[in-house]
Amino acid sequence: LAELLRDGEISPSTLVWTQHMKEWTPLKNTAFYFKLKAKRIDPKFVKFKWRTYFLRSTIAAIIVVNLLRIHQYLLTMSEFPYGLDSQPEKQRLDMILRYSENVSIISLLDTIVFGMTCAAIFLGAFWIASAVRMTKKLTSQYTVSSKMAFFGCIFPVANIVLIPVITKQVYRFCERAVRHIRNIGSRIFIRTWNFLWFASWIALVFYMAVPHAPEIAEQIYQFSIFNAALQCLLMASTLVVISRVFKLATPKTH
Repeated sequence: LAELLRDGEISPSTLVWTQHMKEWTPLKNTAFYFKLKAKRIDPKFVKFKWRTYFLRSTIAAIIVVNLLRIHQYLLTMSEFPYGLDSQPEKQRLDMILRYSENVSIISLLDTIVFGMTCAAIFLGAFWIASAVRMTKKLTSQYTVSSKMAFFGCIFPVANIVLIPVITKQVYRFCERAVRHIRNIGSRIFIRTWNFLWFASWIALVFYMAVPHAPEIAEQIYQFSIFNAALQCLLMASTLVVISRVFKLATPKTH
């Protein structure tokens, strides 16, 4: 039974019977199945599972905060469409206070996104290391070590290139090992994710390089909205990538 379950010829829902059993029972409800499952718990898979949960939660939180950023940018632009200089003298002080409050909220949200992005990169390095270990269990053709993958993902600047490269390799090898063929849809999706990854970094560098002068505040806000929306798309597609790799790398018994 253990070999049949491992090979996928039977499932936990398959009806089984042996001596001292009153009737046919699903395998998953037998003591034998629980003992077998307890023996087959892989500590590396447990780490991989929890790291996947933590990383997905962090990325989901980044999406939420970015949506809040977009809302705050739009709110500021709608309240102050022509800047503060165009306001009447009596209302200017009140407008300055409200504008400063909005800018403070935007700065706070930007700081939160920056901190959470750093945490996501750090968690992502641990996740990729676990994903590499699980991939090497599926196929002997993948030779990148988990330590090399981890340090490559946390090394500044280099990780901008190495994270998508290693993730793409893990995805490709997992898919070949499990499905024995590469899906065209998967190829298009992973290339789209790569494009979003590099486009987001280019947009971020451009945003940091442009001087934030008051005269072009509205243009800066418009570009900030575009940048935050691009990050939301990247993070949403990253969630899909992580989920697909996790599904492919999960042992059948789990």
